[in-house]
Amino acid sequence: MKIIRLVFFLVLVVSGCLFSFGVGAEPIAAVTGLPLVSEENVIPQSVFYYQNTTQYEAKNLRPNQTVFSWTEGRNGGTALHLNGNKQYIRLRTSVFNTLESFTLSSWVKLDSAETPQSNRPQKLLTIFVNQHAYLSVSLHENDAQTGPNAPCLQWASPETEPQTICHKAVDGTSFALPADEWHHIAVAVSSTAMDLYIDGAPYLHADVTLDFTQLNPVKFYIGAGYGAEPTLTALLQDAVLYPTILDNAQIAALANDADPFAEPPSTTVVESLATCPPTTTAAAVHMELPSGRVLGLPISLIVVLGALVVLFAILSVTFSIRIGRANKPTNDIVFEDKEELP
Repeated sequence: MKIIRLVFFLVLVVSGCLFSFGVGAEPIAAVTGLPLVSEENVIPQSVFYYQNTTQYEAKNLRPNQTVFSWTEGRNGGTALHLNGNKQYIRLRTSVFNTLESFTLSSWVKLDSAETPQSNRPQKLLTIFVNQHAYLSVSLHENDAQTGPNAPCLQWASPETEPQTICHKAVDGTSFALPADEWHHIAVAVSSTAMDLYIDGAPYLHADVTLDFTQLNPVKFYIGAGYGAEPTLTALLQDAVLYPTILDNAQIAALANDADPFAEPPSTTVVESLATCPPTTTAAAVHMELPSGRVLGLPISLIVVLGALVVLFAILSVTFSIRIGRANKPTNDIVFEDKEELP
């Protein structure tokens, strides 16, 4: 009976562990997308807000908390202020595991007053496992060939060398993407292409080779980069993740505050901010990062399963020994008294 209870307890533990790794991600509707920044102090179930190493989610961010600063946004809305001091947004791993492509749409206002250094990277989006599998979108970066303040796309996969494609700043401007102004930023990513749109117009394109299954378990950051890289200093408003690639007309509609899924979609032509051809460079170097996964599974889950296997083996051996002893035939020898021969 004790053995049965132990086995039942182990089943409950394993089920709980597996449930904890898969729970918490609501499905993303293609029409509405997954809101990352919407209302003040509202965090969707599949999103974490970070301040330093402290993780805040829907269940523990109360309306009266002032951990994150919210300020007046565009069109009477409210914007989230990321202050550049280790504040960023992270998606649950389970969200990315269900994606085959996506489009990130957000209104962004870079804060030049708090980022006076032109060599301070401003990462809008970073997805990575390690230095062999990652992609990132910088709103301005200090690129070796194009100079400072260049918007850049960076990526690598186990089959390709690290790549960077940048667009240098317009002469006479301090930022390729002007600071202290609202601009609509969209990033469309699939297994074969990565596109950056600014104010509804195509800005940078990169042909990539990305196997999403290799980005697993992935870290999906909004407003942060690799390791100790600086975090974004900007206002974010109406940030939404769509589980599909939006076309040019749909992205132009978003930049014009229109419904991208309306019939017919907006056909407004937006003048691109791009004023010079992009430059492609190779050998973007990033620090070594642990993958955090063995055989495609999280290390924590591997440890739990390994401990359960060892425990199960010990119990099995103990149970087998007890059964063997119980069924062992009696070999006691009975000596009978016999008469002695004369």
